[in-house]
Amino acid sequence: NFLNDYRYSLTPLLDFLNHLSTVGTSASINDEKLSLSINRELKAGKEVYISYGALSNIDTLCDYGFVSPDNPCNIEMMEIRLLGSPSVALAVYPDGSIDKSAVAMLRQNLATPEELEMAQSRDRNILTKFSSQLSDRNELDVFSLVCSSLDDGAHTASSGAAEAGSDQIVATYLSARAATLRRGIAKILEQFPDLEY
Repeated sequence: NFLNDYRYSLTPLLDFLNHLSTVGTSASINDEKLSLSINRELKAGKEVYISYGALSNIDTLCDYGFVSPDNPCNIEMMEIRLLGSPSVALAVYPDGSIDKSAVAMLRQNLATPEELEMAQSRDRNILTKFSSQLSDRNELDVFSLVCSSLDDGAHTASSGAAEAGSDQIVATYLSARAATLRRGIAKILEQFPDLEY
């Protein structure tokens, strides 16, 4: 386990404590003894949880073999493929917000030659020239593509969860993935209520 002073500690007893993302956990070594504290009070007889860190469901699934249906740290990744352009990796955050760098790449990939020229004239910095809207048409195209991809991903995840049968871990992971992707769509529709995708 990684400690605040950049040392590691071998602490096998911690394996008995389950993870809960919302628990703040801190550890320190005083007088050769490990001290562990959490940011909440517990009643006698209640299970003690610690946080393994701000981990997405794919992290906890791969590293620890479990997922949380309501993980406040869950980030879902999507790959958006375009003909004739490199694919774009898009992150959907727990609140439904979308990775801004992916949006900037999509703005560039979906821009007309005129919009590319306008972006070049207004900002020569490659990192910022597509960070803001190029045109109404481009913005609608970008977010329509994003919503369509998220909708397809949510549908695929929901279908997979339904087909998982008795495999509860897979069903929970896919259901939580679908929920995160749907939050992404909802967040975009707040900004573009009449968006067609």
